[in-house]
Amino acid sequence: MHKGQFPNEKALVVAVAVVITLFALSQSSVLPVKAGSDKFRKVDKRIPNQYVVLFKTSVRGKDVDRLARKFAEDNNGRILYTYKWTKGFAVEMTEKDAIKLSEHKDVEFVEENGLVSITQSSCPNSSAQSPNYHGVDRIDQRYQPRDGNYCPTRTGRGVNIFVLDTGIWPTHDDFKNANGTTRAAIYYDATSSPSIPYGTDCNGHGTKVASVAGGNLYGVAKEANIYGVKVFPGCSGQDAPVSVVAAGVDAVSGSSLPQKVINMSLAASGLNSDMVDAAVLRAINSYGIPVIAGAGNGSTNASTVSPARVQEAITVAASDMSSINYDVANVTEYRRFDSNYGSLVDLFAPGSSFVGAAQTGHNNGGSNSEYDGLAGTSAAAPHVAGIAAMYLEAHPNAPPSEVQQAIVANATSGVLLLDPNEGSPNRVAYTNFLSPPTATVQFSSANYAVTEGTPSVTLTLTRTGSTANVASVKFFTDYNPGVQCTDTSGQATQRCDFTSAFGTIRFLPGEASKTFTVLITDDGFVEPTQTTTIQLSMPSGVDLGSQFHTLVTIMDNDSSPSNPIDATPFFIRQHYADFLNREPEPPGLAAWISILDGCPPSGVNANGFCDRIEVSSAFYRSTEFQVQGSVVYRYYSATIGRIPGYTEFFTDMARISGFQTEAEREANKVKLFEDYAQRPEFAATYNSLNSTGYVDQLAVMSEVAISNRDQLINDLNTGQKNRAQVLRDVVEFNSAWQVHYFNEAFVIMEYFGYLRRDADISYLDWINTLNSTGSYRVMINGFMNSAEYRQRFGQ
Repeated sequence: MHKGQFPNEKALVVAVAVVITLFALSQSSVLPVKAGSDKFRKVDKRIPNQYVVLFKTSVRGKDVDRLARKFAEDNNGRILYTYKWTKGFAVEMTEKDAIKLSEHKDVEFVEENGLVSITQSSCPNSSAQSPNYHGVDRIDQRYQPRDGNYCPTRTGRGVNIFVLDTGIWPTHDDFKNANGTTRAAIYYDATSSPSIPYGTDCNGHGTKVASVAGGNLYGVAKEANIYGVKVFPGCSGQDAPVSVVAAGVDAVSGSSLPQKVINMSLAASGLNSDMVDAAVLRAINSYGIPVIAGAGNGSTNASTVSPARVQEAITVAASDMSSINYDVANVTEYRRFDSNYGSLVDLFAPGSSFVGAAQTGHNNGGSNSEYDGLAGTSAAAPHVAGIAAMYLEAHPNAPPSEVQQAIVANATSGVLLLDPNEGSPNRVAYTNFLSPPTATVQFSSANYAVTEGTPSVTLTLTRTGSTANVASVKFFTDYNPGVQCTDTSGQATQRCDFTSAFGTIRFLPGEASKTFTVLITDDGFVEPTQTTTIQLSMPSGVDLGSQFHTLVTIMDNDSSPSNPIDATPFFIRQHYADFLNREPEPPGLAAWISILDGCPPSGVNANGFCDRIEVSSAFYRSTEFQVQGSVVYRYYSATIGRIPGYTEFFTDMARISGFQTEAEREANKVKLFEDYAQRPEFAATYNSLNSTGYVDQLAVMSEVAISNRDQLINDLNTGQKNRAQVLRDVVEFNSAWQVHYFNEAFVIMEYFGYLRRDADISYLDWINTLNSTGSYRVMINGFMNSAEYRQRFGQ
């Protein structure tokens, strides 16, 4: 969004992400404070006049942007990054001002911005390697000699591995599905390198690491999705600022994709960064994301390296599988000479002489089929990231602690020759402790096709094996906010070509087939045939089948450019899709068309305003949205103190919206609140509290009094209501909460509905405008007539 797009001259300035909150650091990891530093912390390899700031957990996520802006202004600083989920920011200022800032009551600490390096070790060129040296051949069996095969019981179906590294080359053949689509994508580029295409790996390290985690040829989890997060500027693979690494972790923490794993084959060598550790720890404890950390290649104790020293991370050292003969039975490998070690290491994984996909497409103009060597803990960590993906495939709701414990407990013991003085565990990663899929659910077809003028496409899911039990699975369409509506690469985007679809399909006993629909947008662009992928995830009572994703092809029907948003029927239907997540019922569509077509040029009739602004506002103010979308919005903002992300909002709203009977909606709403009360982020704030503390904390977080406080506490103590029911009572039925959050939700829904993306920092200004003027018409006019909205549909 650029300045000048809004008639009221307010600009929506692009920021990193929607404001988010996180909660308390785990008590089991104590972040070391350097002697005498108190809340201001110095590091080696510092970047002059740059600092990273961590807010205390008492700061609500919604206040992060506001406080960062205020602190920067008050201390003569310039904001570099805002960490919405980690709750902090990076800033450029003098040391004197940074020390002053560190003394603020809302600041946990201020740390000098230091430099991080990848943990790559020397490795000969891949042409000298033998397949017997590939790590996958080692980790699917307990003992050597290796059998020359890799036969895992799981493949990571539906799981998303995020590789924080030098970027990724997503078009490499090693990441392609059988139908030619890719399992890899660039998710986020924290570096803003102007001379390098967004997220591109021009070093090669990140692509090779991703290849080990989930590549087709030598990868561990061969059906996992791979996402590149570029945190190393340029192409050297060295000297990533802590501020940039923290931004990468923060971006993944804020991702609404399910079943996430983070791989960090990097290390703050010689730099113990409290900020990196804090970002990792909050990703694990508050957002339920297992983090796999390379131990580092300094041949020193891993306790000296961030983030390897974070106890809750799965820290992986590198083993060497060279042929050796020892008298001790089954001892066939040892710690690689340069791998870090120590009691904070969870286990070892193969780390010598491996092969991964090369990024030579960047260097020589397009090769996507070459491979190159990789060694060290950079190779060891992604082996375990692949195993973590396999575990989450089999146990979709497993918290990070369970993933860590399962991988450690099922590793192979006693096969390493280790120096006992180093304190490392004698464990090597192992894959095949997981049972293979049995009863499955999958798409009935690998491909669906639809003409753009067709309102929707219907997709079918089939269940095989036993159908005796209740089962469910989630589905989601691609969310690619970086793809423009004018893109000619053939990528369909949810902003322009279809309406995002997120939801849960439930199978009752005996049911073997279910369907759902995706709404198609008949835009006015003349464009090539486009495709998008729809995926399944989070199965319950069933496993994912091999066809757990499908390709939807949308064929264009335009011969000349136009913009259909100017046509009344299109305008009204799009509001149903964007705000209510469904097709219009014919009488409702006809009624709204009649209102607009009968509205005089003044925009006012005998009943008041009747123009597009008024009709548009009616969708948000409708009872249907208020009992669905507004309720979902409130339980995020009021109970955990942050604004929901675009995809998580619509994922939850989809469960209680659409054409449902009152009984169906009520049952789904009960289940939704039960599920929400069990989410890690909510549990981190409320689970340790007694009944009184629970109700009072709801009031504290919402900043709204609970009029029936005593009754709710009594209901909890006597068992008349559980915590999910009390939560629903205050979120849905407390009129003071509805009033308090009405304007805030109204503003955020403008971003979600009109722009189909997360809010940027300008949402603060829009809330202030709405609160001070009470004029929703100014706000709606700004969004509805913005270039960004109109450019969703045509030129």
